[in-house]
Order: sequence, then structure tokens, then C-alpha cells
Amino acid sequence: SWFLPPFERVAKEGCGTFMLGYESIEGVPVTFNKWLLSDKLRGAWNYQGTLITDWDNVGRSVWEQKVKPDYVQAAADAVKSGNDLVMTTPKFYEGAIEAVKTGLLDESLIDAAVARILALKFRLGLFEDPRLPDQKRIDAVIGSEEHQQLNLEVAREAVALLKNDGSLPFNVAGAKRIAVVGPLADDAQTQLGDWAGSSGQINWMPDGHPREMITTVLDGFKQLAPEGCEVVYSRGANIVDLVPDPEGEFYPDGQPRPKIGVSAKIDRALLGEAVENARKSDLIVAVVGDVIQAIGEGCSTATLELLGGQNALIDALSNVARETGKPFVVVLVSSKPQVLPASVIGTNGVIVDETPAEGTSALLWAPSPGMKGGQAIAEIILGETEPSGRLPITFPRHAGQLPVYYNQIRGQHGNRYADLTQNPAFAFGEGLSYTTFEYGDPTITNVPESGIFTETDTVHAEITLTNTGDRKGTEVVQLYIGDIVTSYSWTDRELKAFQRVELEPGKSKTVAFDIPVSDCTIVDSEANRIVEPGEFEVLIGRSSRREHLKRTTFTVA
Repeated sequence: SWFLPPFERVAKEGCGTFMLGYESIEGVPVTFNKWLLSDKLRGAWNYQGTLITDWDNVGRSVWEQKVKPDYVQAAADAVKSGNDLVMTTPKFYEGAIEAVKTGLLDESLIDAAVARILALKFRLGLFEDPRLPDQKRIDAVIGSEEHQQLNLEVAREAVALLKNDGSLPFNVAGAKRIAVVGPLADDAQTQLGDWAGSSGQINWMPDGHPREMITTVLDGFKQLAPEGCEVVYSRGANIVDLVPDPEGEFYPDGQPRPKIGVSAKIDRALLGEAVENARKSDLIVAVVGDVIQAIGEGCSTATLELLGGQNALIDALSNVARETGKPFVVVLVSSKPQVLPASVIGTNGVIVDETPAEGTSALLWAPSPGMKGGQAIAEIILGETEPSGRLPITFPRHAGQLPVYYNQIRGQHGNRYADLTQNPAFAFGEGLSYTTFEYGDPTITNVPESGIFTETDTVHAEITLTNTGDRKGTEVVQLYIGDIVTSYSWTDRELKAFQRVELEPGKSKTVAFDIPVSDCTIVDSEANRIVEPGEFEVLIGRSSRREHLKRTTFTVA
């Protein structure tokens, strides 16, 4: 229903390779799953590319999942299932050779896998031009001015402003002091996210990505603060302490186990220094979130709470902001939805003591913002760049709310718990601007004379968007489709299209969408995507929340 469509799309667009996950579907691991690999991928989708296992998929079927008795059977079944490249199962080769010798595996299937790998290399032109690493080209291209400019532009568009009491953009003219605090305010490597620099997956950057190429949030404020405005830094809190895994240094397959990140204790000295700096400053910016040990590959966490002393830091700075009236901005650098303290999100949604958050002026989410992320964040806070990022995920108020994503099946478990509603802290598609936008009523301009569309038709929907504020801004106009009554359990609405629209103050624009009726599908009990006849909703607005969407309908024969 939700995971296959993007894979189907890229398969049909000619994606060269797919990696097979560790999970099972209906009890059959993906590595050996005939329905997925043969019936769907190479069958219905006519996929002609190559398949590569994830790290030790074949071995894990023996020593971890225990669905294969030995490496001979596992190797034979992996090749029979259509795997072309087997990643890091050292015993695969002996197992495959033994399987051929004993007649368990036909050698022609190995030939077919080799042929698919060679075909990919031919399509890429690797026999004509191997394109081996060229140090001169690497030095000239990687991290070039063009790359850095693109990184900055992407970071500017990715940062989402989730809360603002009017304190942002901050007018830095006349400001004497800015306090930039928090364990991630000057953490260059964490800002890059997983699979980068010294995050643990590669050994050729032991000291991390070159520091001079990275602009942290602290760097960004130091670059942009006007003359006479001092930028001061306090760490304020630690996040995790790294300890050895008690299970041992290595996994059963010989791969090294990463150290475990244990939530750090509150450091009163760090906390006190940050509070003191905040009291003396005109603007307080706290940069908090996750480190690689809590978001990297193989680092699933049991909680979504901010670890270490970060909540204590936010609460203490919120108290300073309440007492002094100074603006306090929280910047969340994280690649997963985190549960934030009541001082940031309030208690709305809890059955008692429903109060708004006090003390926190604004909240920005910067998901692994990259080399130039600190500059983009500082630009947005100081008003040099308009915020335009929107959430591609939903932020819960508590891990116990999960699942809380916007397009879960209707009627899954009601709308509240005994002590908490299902109302998330921030919903998919949300994000604020420094201006305001007004939506007109949506219209469908190409309704057939019969009043009914067919599956081969396209619905043309339009809506008028007006910038009602006094600043230029960018709005992300989102279109959702809802199949009102379905024969199978389905979601209430699904995002089908969106557009970034830039408008000057007072200006209006008609935003148009073309939605093929063939895209308005549900999935039946046989896992087929079908369009059912009946009435559909077109919902257009600024986020997935119902109250943010304007509605019209159309009918399909």
C-alpha cells in the first residue's frame, strides 16, 4: 500500500540496481521472496536491472533468521531467487560451489546473474571507459564552489519553521550579544548525518569531513552578526556517553559491533554557564538533537526523547526567556521525529493541564542540514532567508502515540488514548513562513458533460493563493486525494502533488494541478492497485491536517 509505489516508479524509470532489505514479507525474507522479486519486480514491472543483497543477507538467513539450514542451501536459494551480487557473506562462495557440485543449483542461473551484472556495466560504458578514480578530478570537483552553493540552497529550502510567536525573524540591528548554546551548536560532523565523514561506516576519514568546509550554526552567526554584536557559545549539555556493547566486540559473522550510546547525565557546570550566557544576551539560540550513535545505521533507539541533559537545558533557557522577555529559539538537528519537552510544544493533546508552551519563542527543524547547514539556519533566524521547508514526517507528542502518521488506515484505534489524544505535535506537511497565505476555494475546471470521470481521464484542479502578509514568501501548496468509501480498509487522504509557490506581498496566483484518475488507487486483498468507482475528495492546503485543507469532490465511473 505505502512502500511499494516509489520502488515501482523508479523500477519502470530504469533504476540500475536494487538492494534487498533484511525484512520478511508474509514470513519470507526479501532475499528469497518469489512474490516480490519474481512476480512483482522482474515480472509485473519488467525490471531488467541487477539485485544486490544487503550486508550478509545470505549469511543472516543461516545464523540469525534461521530459515536456511546451512550456507549451501542459502547460497543456492539466493541465486535461484534472482540475486546477482551477494554482499559480504564470506561463506557464500564455498556454499554456491558445493550447491553446483551436488546438483542443488544449476550453473546456468549463475551465468544469468553474471550476464545481468555485465549488462549493467555495458550500459554504463565501463568497458569503454573504466572511469577509475582520478585524484586531480576528485580535488577539482568534490566540494567545489558549485557543490557548496547547491548544498547551501538545499539546506535553505529544507529547514522547517514549526513554531514562531513573532520573535522571528530577529532584528539583529542594535543587538549587542547573541548566545548560541547546545551540544550541536558547533558539532560539525553530526550536522552531516549518517554515512558521512567520521560517522563510522568509512575508514578513510578518521578525523571526519574537513572542518574548514563545514559551517556550523555557531559559525553561521559569527559570519552574519553585524560589527559590534558579540556571538558567545556554551555547550550546555552532553548527549551520550559511548560504552562497549556487553554482547562483545564482534557480531557472530565477524563484523565489529558499534559502541552503545548511553544517555549522558546532566552536567550542572555546563548548564550553569549556558544560563549565565543567555541572561546577558539579546537572542538565545539552542541547538539540540541527536548524535550519530542514536540515529546512524544499526542505531535504532527505544525512545524519541532528547537524550542527556538537553531537556534540562531547554527548560532552564525557557525560564530565562520568561523572566527576561528575551527571544529563545530552539533548533532541532535530527533525522528522526523527536519528542520535545512541554516547554517547546506545550501540553495540548494531554487530557489535563492543557496549556500552551511558554518561554520558547520559535522552533526550527533542520534534518541533517549538511556542510552549509549552519549558514542556512542563521540566515533564516536573522531574516536573510525566508523559511520554506515542510515536514516529510509527523512529530508525535509521545512515543506511545505511534503510529501517528497522517495516512494510516481509517479507524485503526480511534482518536485518543485514556491520557492522550492522537493529535500530533507537528503533522506531515507543516511548516511556517514569515508571511501569511490565504487559500481560495478549489475548483475542478474540466468536469465532463456527464459529470463523471473515467480511469483514463485527468482531473484539473485549481486554487487561488494570496500572500496576505507584508513580506515576500514561499508557500508549499499540497494536494491530497481521498477515496470517500472504499471496499478495503484505506487511508483518509494521500498526498498526490505539491508546488512551491513564491509570492510578493499582496499578490495572488492560480495554482493548478493535473491528477490522473489512474493515480487515485487503493490496494485490494490480492495486492493489486485498483481505482474504484465512486466519489473522491480533492483537498488542497498547507499541510495534511484536515483543518488546513480546502475541499471539493469529483466522481469516477
